[in-house]
This record gives sequence, structure tokens and C-alpha cells, in this order.
Amino acid sequence: QWMMTSCLTGVPFCYLILRCIRNTAWCSRYLNEQRKIIFSGSRVVYRIIWLCSLIGIMYCLLSTKHTFLLFTGYGLLLLLPIMVWGSVTIGHSFIVPIWSAILILLGFHSDGYIQYNYAISELEILEPLATASATILVVSFSLVLSGVLVSSNRSYIKKITRLMLTEYYTGLPNVYALKKSLVEYPGAGLALIHCPELWSLTQTHGLSIRFMFVKSLTAYLLPHLQDNEDIYYQPGYGLYIRLGTPDKEHIHNIYSLVKAYRFSYGKNTFGINSGLTYMLSLPEKYNLLMIVGKLSAVAADSINSEVPVMVTWDDNECLT
Repeated sequence: QWMMTSCLTGVPFCYLILRCIRNTAWCSRYLNEQRKIIFSGSRVVYRIIWLCSLIGIMYCLLSTKHTFLLFTGYGLLLLLPIMVWGSVTIGHSFIVPIWSAILILLGFHSDGYIQYNYAISELEILEPLATASATILVVSFSLVLSGVLVSSNRSYIKKITRLMLTEYYTGLPNVYALKKSLVEYPGAGLALIHCPELWSLTQTHGLSIRFMFVKSLTAYLLPHLQDNEDIYYQPGYGLYIRLGTPDKEHIHNIYSLVKAYRFSYGKNTFGINSGLTYMLSLPEKYNLLMIVGKLSAVAADSINSEVPVMVTWDDNECLT
């Protein structure tokens, strides 16, 4: 049982130590990842309770008082829910080194939870040893199993989240991603590139030309945007741009690039008439659907005048 426990926990722990010694760059990345795990996830109060519970049980197991049930091998059973909870909520990669250190302490201080002094025969010593090693093996196996399940679930959730935040046919971030990014960049502006001629081209050449044009225009504009700006897919016929610092000259440069852009489809080259409407800075409280609707409503003015049109209104007009 101890050999199986060593294979489950000791071998990976030794491999981790050797890899950190051999590859310092990987060790630095590993430590940064553990730092992110520590400061993310469950609430701080729950982690403090978990840490206090773990320290309390380890104190009982390592103590030689034997005055209470927790000071015996029964305390090993309580390690199972505590360590599994830590593996699920905090992270398997963070819990495994802690569990390996706990096993080292339990191995050197087995007299804390096994009463050797009261044993009369060798059998009375082997029975609690077998029970303790079996309990530790179950806990180790549960940690490995929970780590595998949690890792697969997290990767699946990340994949689903990535699909939810992107448009399927173009791979561009969608309106949900735009809404999330506006929360991360408070005070950012928003622009809409509206291309109504895409509708007639879609009727003539099929829906694929719409997605190809949007992807091509995005690749054309991205190098000219600032570092804190990004492009998002519009369900209609155009693109959204999350603006960084308020700069009208920068917006006029973007519109000049859009007007100068030519799209090649087969043997044909199209210069699609487009309009650009924008808000330099979003208010603190807003309704994204109202803002998008307002930008779309005045897009025709930009197409007719061939200049970007700025949308302004008071905060009460776009409250959530």
C-alpha cells in the first residue's frame, strides 16, 4: 500500500523537484501559475477555513497525546474531504506538493496517530499500520482521480467559453465578448463599421462572401489599431471596434483605411461603400443594446456624408 502511494504521489513529486532544478524557466512559469491559482478561485474565507482545518488535523495527527479520537488514526479519514475539496476548488497542481509534504510528516511521525506504547503483540502494531496506509492510499487515489476529472472539466469549460465568445464561421469575437471586454476596459469607446452593400452581395454570391469580407477587413485593420483596441463581429453587415484613447484623428484614419480597402473575390474586386459611427467614451452605466442601436441608426448619415459620425447623449438615455 505504501508502494502504491509512493507511485501515486511520491514519483510525481520527485519529478517536479528534478524538473524545477533542471529547467529554471519552467520552474518560474510553474510558480507564476501557482500564484495565479492562489489568488483566484473560491472565496478567501473558504480558503482560510480550509487551511485552518488542515493545520488543526495535522496537529492532532502529529501530537503524541492520544487523549481524543482525532489524535488517533481516525483523523486520517478527515483528510479525505479536506484534500479533495482543495484539489477541486484550489487546484490539483497546488495540492499535490502539499499532500506529498504531509505524507513525509506522517511517515516520520507515525507514533502520533498509532499507539505503539499500548501494543502488546506485533499484530496489534500491524493492524493500525495497515489501516493507516490503506486510508492514505485511498486519499492519494482520490486526489489523483479528482485532479483528472477537474482538469478535464476545466478544459471543457474553457473550450465552451471560447466557442460562446466567438462567431463560428469567422472566428472573430462576438457581441458577448464585446460586452465582457467593455467591463475590463472602463471608459473605452465604441465604433461601428456598417457595410449595407454586403446584403446585395450576399444575395448574389451567397453567404460565404459576407464572412470572407469580414475576416479580410479585420485582418486589414488590426495592424493599424492601438494595443488596447480590438475588432468584434457584428451580427448584421459590419464590425464593431472597441476604441482605446479618445482620438478623433485616429478614428478618421480608420475610416480612411476602410474606404480605401478593396476586397477580392474570385476574379472580382469590390470597393464596398461603408459608414462609421462612434462614441469616444461610454458612460459609467449604459445599456449596450441601446448604444449599438443608436450607432446603427445613424450609420446612414456617415455613408451619405462620407465622414465618421460621432454619437453623443446623456447618461440617462442609456441607463441599464
